[in-house]
Amino acid sequence: MPLTYPDVKSGQGTKISFASGFTSEFTEIKATGPKADVIIVTKLSSTAVEKIQAPIFDAGQLSGKIHYNPANRPTLGGTASTDTVTIFYPTNGTDTADTDRQRASCPCFLTGIEHEIAVSPKLIEGTINIECTGAWSYTAQS
Repeated sequence: MPLTYPDVKSGQGTKISFASGFTSEFTEIKATGPKADVIIVTKLSSTAVEKIQAPIFDAGQLSGKIHYNPANRPTLGGTASTDTVTIFYPTNGTDTADTDRQRASCPCFLTGIEHEIAVSPKLIEGTINIECTGAWSYTAQS
């Protein structure tokens, strides 16, 4: 059973939750993986292009469409500079406790929210943008 609000049901059961308290249902997810830039260090005596990996790595971004209750809107900023986001994946069409679901988590902060359409007075569809600040951790379904 997907995440629901009074009189509203939607989505396939993929949930996003922030440690700061905001929870929603993902209807579309896009993610960029971690990456490190390449620095060209070729010098005049080099016989070929020489490259090294930059010591600073980008943990990636996460964005997607969400459905959420307007009474519980996500907020930018907040009291902490970073948060933790967890994505709970659906489990074979059955809704089990979150502790039993396959999930992925990473430290992050919210960088943008676009409110697109009111699906009903109790449900808004919007786009959320998240900047990851560390490595993802994965937990298999138990």
